[in-house]
Amino acid sequence: MTEAQESVGDLVASEIQEAQAINNGTCDQRLDHLRRAQELIIHHDPSGSLLDNFLDEMLEFMIDSDAKIRCFVVGFILEACKKEMELIKKMGSNLLFMLSDQSQNVSVTKKVINVATLLYPLLLSWMSKQKNPDQETELAWENFAVLKGRVLHQIESENEGIRTQTFKFLESCILAQTPKTAQSEGSKADSMSLDQVPRDHRFISYRKLDLEAKQYIDSLLQQLSAAHISSLNLLTVISCLTNIARQRPEYMEKVLLAFETLHVNLPPTLGTSQVKSVRKELKMHLLRLLKHEASSPFHPQITTLLTDLGASQQEVLRALPSDSELKRRMRRPGESADAGAPQRKRAKPEEASTSQVVVEADDDQEDDDASAADSETKRTQSAIDITGQYLYDKLTAKNVADLVLVSMTMLPDEMPPNFQSSYTPIAAAGTEAQIRHLSRMMATQFTAQGVGPGVEQGKREAREKYLERQSAKMEGAVMPPTPAHISASSGESSMAPPPPPPAKPPGQPLYGVQGQQKASKRLIQFGLAHITRPMQPEERSRMIQFAFEHIINSEKRALQGGGATAHQKLMVRLACRFAPGPLTSSFEDLLLTFIMADQKSRSDLAILWVYETYAQFQGFTQLATAAEEQDRYDRYGRCLCRLLETLFERGEHKETLFHKILLEAPHITPDALLCLKRACLDKVYGAFGMTTLREMILTRPRQRSELLCVLLDFSYYERPDLKTQSLETAKELFQLDWIRPDVKEFVGTLLENVLRPQPPPVLFGEEQGRPVRMMVWDEHTIRACLYLYLNLLPLDHSLIQKLAEVYALANTEVKKVIFRVLEAPVKAMGMHSEALLLLLDNCPKGAETLAARIVHLLTERNAPTKELVIRLKNLHNSRGTDVRSLIPVLTGLDKAEILKALPKFVLSAGMQRSVQGVFNRLLTGKNIETGAPPMSAQELMVELHKIEPKTNDEMKYLISAMGLLFSQSNTYTKDVLAGVIQTLLDLDPMPTLMMRTILQALTLYPVLNGFIMNVLHRLIGKQVWTQPKLWEGFVKCCQKTIPQCFQVLLHLPPVQLRALFLASLAQGEDIRRPLIEHVRSLPGHQQAHVPAEILRTIMEDPTTAATKVEAEVDETALEEEAERQMVEDEDEEEEAREQLLLEEDDNDDAETPQAADEVEQRRPVSSESGDSPVEDI
Repeated sequence: MTEAQESVGDLVASEIQEAQAINNGTCDQRLDHLRRAQELIIHHDPSGSLLDNFLDEMLEFMIDSDAKIRCFVVGFILEACKKEMELIKKMGSNLLFMLSDQSQNVSVTKKVINVATLLYPLLLSWMSKQKNPDQETELAWENFAVLKGRVLHQIESENEGIRTQTFKFLESCILAQTPKTAQSEGSKADSMSLDQVPRDHRFISYRKLDLEAKQYIDSLLQQLSAAHISSLNLLTVISCLTNIARQRPEYMEKVLLAFETLHVNLPPTLGTSQVKSVRKELKMHLLRLLKHEASSPFHPQITTLLTDLGASQQEVLRALPSDSELKRRMRRPGESADAGAPQRKRAKPEEASTSQVVVEADDDQEDDDASAADSETKRTQSAIDITGQYLYDKLTAKNVADLVLVSMTMLPDEMPPNFQSSYTPIAAAGTEAQIRHLSRMMATQFTAQGVGPGVEQGKREAREKYLERQSAKMEGAVMPPTPAHISASSGESSMAPPPPPPAKPPGQPLYGVQGQQKASKRLIQFGLAHITRPMQPEERSRMIQFAFEHIINSEKRALQGGGATAHQKLMVRLACRFAPGPLTSSFEDLLLTFIMADQKSRSDLAILWVYETYAQFQGFTQLATAAEEQDRYDRYGRCLCRLLETLFERGEHKETLFHKILLEAPHITPDALLCLKRACLDKVYGAFGMTTLREMILTRPRQRSELLCVLLDFSYYERPDLKTQSLETAKELFQLDWIRPDVKEFVGTLLENVLRPQPPPVLFGEEQGRPVRMMVWDEHTIRACLYLYLNLLPLDHSLIQKLAEVYALANTEVKKVIFRVLEAPVKAMGMHSEALLLLLDNCPKGAETLAARIVHLLTERNAPTKELVIRLKNLHNSRGTDVRSLIPVLTGLDKAEILKALPKFVLSAGMQRSVQGVFNRLLTGKNIETGAPPMSAQELMVELHKIEPKTNDEMKYLISAMGLLFSQSNTYTKDVLAGVIQTLLDLDPMPTLMMRTILQALTLYPVLNGFIMNVLHRLIGKQVWTQPKLWEGFVKCCQKTIPQCFQVLLHLPPVQLRALFLASLAQGEDIRRPLIEHVRSLPGHQQAHVPAEILRTIMEDPTTAATKVEAEVDETALEEEAERQMVEDEDEEEEAREQLLLEEDDNDDAETPQAADEVEQRRPVSSESGDSPVEDI
């Protein structure tokens, strides 16, 4: 390498490195560096060494994220191949990779197709000139064949620009794969054509390229008749067809016929401006064709079309060649045929090479296809000519007038805008040329619809030829001789072709009796049975298997030739056509192995195999030997399961093919369902199987119930991930209206399992996570039956009714589990659920506790609604349910209802656990109407005191309930308790437990001692000793409040004081002695206020004076009764006196003191004692 080349190489390396190093720069900066590198590599290095050195570095940008960079790389590939065609061996695979880019960028795709359009003629020309092509060259041709096939698939692309580039690629392929003629023009001297391809090329088939070109031209012609082609694509197709007609004049007639049809039937999707553009473009290209020397036979047809398109007479005459030029052109084909045509050397049959023989043998079928296509084209053209002549004869003035009159009734009231914008007056209306043109256009449309005399005549001729061939076969016609190359290959010596048969005299039949006798003397009819021997069964089976293997191994050749679909159909039909046996099994094994070798690219083959066996099962296709329906079904199931099981065993059940088979198979057998279930149970890729199962449920209505059972069965499996996936999928499907009934039916059946005496066997097994079968229900098995229900309950509240029905019939263990698991779904429902209210209205017998539990869960932190309160009250009243059912709605009850239910809570043994909850709701809850607590703390304590227990047990329960309230020190403070005691004092009669409450308050709050002393004073005034229970509490309270209670004791009557002393002595405490000391310690003036009788009672021994006390008590009672009666009499007299005073005159003021004195005199005079009681003692 010279110094100049080294410096250029350094510059190239620097530019590439700069392009690679720019990360945050713009794309244009990187493109500038890459363009400079390309300029140096392509145009500044004549030796080509830099291209070899930096090719890989430039191709690295092929995977760049920017589409502009990738487009530049595609353009670089074109420039590199132009400079050195040897690089095409490597570039073909790169272009194929760029076309199949995962990003599917439109600009990259269009660039690749554009480069392929320019590169294909160069590639074909270069490979045609290779004398001894190597394996890499053949591989490059195969890669480009695949690229060509993928480009042709883009003709159906949704992108308009991609379709435009594809049409241009088709034009390039047609021009490169068709031979030139003497009248070809518009092409360069070195442009590629089919006549440059040698017929004996090792891997390029001359006839195949020619047949492909005919298929491509037909594809382009079909685009003109497409109903939804866009304006841009239509203009591109017109331009391509015009170029093809000018450079390959043999297609001139087809192109003109297509233009005629397009002129009559423009696509309906085009707008007004687009129609004008198409007509203008069509007129321009027809003028170009008119100038071509090969268009002379079609001048009338072209000029009529141009006239219809609005071309003036001057434009047509200007485009027509002069008479001298026409004559010169008419002579040119003969001269060129005699002198100018290139002379080709033809190899003699006996000197033909082996490779040429093989190529010709491979192309026989292609020749037949090509001839068949040409024959079909000729028949169509002939039918158009016949129908056109028929219509021409019928287009008389009278017939045309009748047609116009008939069509007048179907014309619209206003001229359509499209017709008005595209209508061109007919200059040569009524002339013979115009009538023939009109009849031809009508004939074209008639023939396209399959009607007309031309079509009928073609059918008759085809039938006659068919009958002639059949009769000839029946009469024993001589078969044509075997071609020379076949006889040579079979080992026979080359023979000269047989002499032609003698000419048939006029009027003599082709196959007469005499002719048969003469022919039998000269020729022997060929029969394969005469030269072959029967094969042994083993040999025949082996040969059949070898043939099947050969067919399988020819996939690449079928792919290159565009026959991949036919190849797959052939393999599948051979594998499925025969009855089950060793040979069929070997075919199936080979086909299965072939599919699994590359399952990603052969998924269509697997699906085709499945559909073929299903078609045989349904009777759509027939077997070579008859088989029973069950056998055919077994064969279909075996095919389906073998594919699935093989993929699963190979660990490829996560791949697309496994799921594609399940989604596209026409019917899923039970064994296939087991394969799907195994895929779902896979711990690593089970999610893929679950997704497939979900799609199958959505897309297979006939098997939806079976598939749903598979999915929903997973809901009671122990594996958390599997259970979660199943439940989430079930909830998603449950929201679909057409799937919900099936899911509800399954849920109901699963829920009813808990009513069985034993758990069903379906809950147990290795897959379920419960390997040991249990014969009794436990919490785990009960929960397994409830998982699915609990997840679906928030989505469909009506399921709560089914749960209530099951709950009413279930045993205690099941009810306990339901209570434990019910919280989350019930709270998700909410208390406004119509289904819940309906349940309270129509609650099954035995499910009342469930209803109460549901309401309790809903009202733990929220106040109940009015509807909920009303329905629960009605349920309680109508069914006589447990009072605990009212606990959730206590805040919705009025005070009277609460007071009515309160004793039931407090005095019942079974309610003791609920008492605390009742108190909490009453004290901390909020009434649904007022927002305040249903009862204050003081009211609740007072109402508890009002309850009258009837038994000792009830008394214990009441005391326990009060103890719960006393334990709430934050609620029952000293002020609250003081208010409670004050309220209790005002009650008549006083509650039995009042003194116990006073003692409890004194214990909790000693600061209430003074308040308690006042209470004791009031109790003396209320004669507390008349109620034994209260008197007992009074005594205890006095004992507990010594010495503060001494002042209270001094106010007791003597009898009660003595009884108090006796009661305290009975309890082991002497309260009298401390009281004596207290009295002695009083000052004299205070002692004077103590009654003498009280002092004597204090000083007396209470035990000796017990009898006396009883008598005094009776006497005291009598005195009190007499005094009470006397007071009542005095009150009556006072009222009478006041009435008299009102009737007297003004001197009432003097008499009033006198009356008062009289009243005063009647009062008893109390004895006065001036001596001190203590001194008397």
